[in-house]
Amino acid sequence: MIEATPYIGGGVGGRTYVKGSAYEYGSVAWADAQTNLSGYGAVGLDVAPLGSPLGIRFEARDNISRFKGLRGELAKSVRRNDVAITTGLTWKF
Repeated sequence: MIEATPYIGGGVGGRTYVKGSAYEYGSVAWADAQTNLSGYGAVGLDVAPLGSPLGIRFEARDNISRFKGLRGELAKSVRRNDVAITTGLTWKF
């Protein structure tokens, strides 16, 4: 037998964009950073053999945030949607 467990998820947080290279944080002027409110919504399905701790998870997620360009070059902030469809192994303990 197969056990399938659907789920939904959501969250709110912040996303920071820094002017400069992500590889040179020591030299980046943090005063030029911009932080915007962001959030996500997700739906998914966990599938596993009945009684087994191992399974597979399928998830679709939409991350939503505001964006004004990496250097702040856009005149107005725009809404940015990053959609991801993922799968992975699960382990229940």
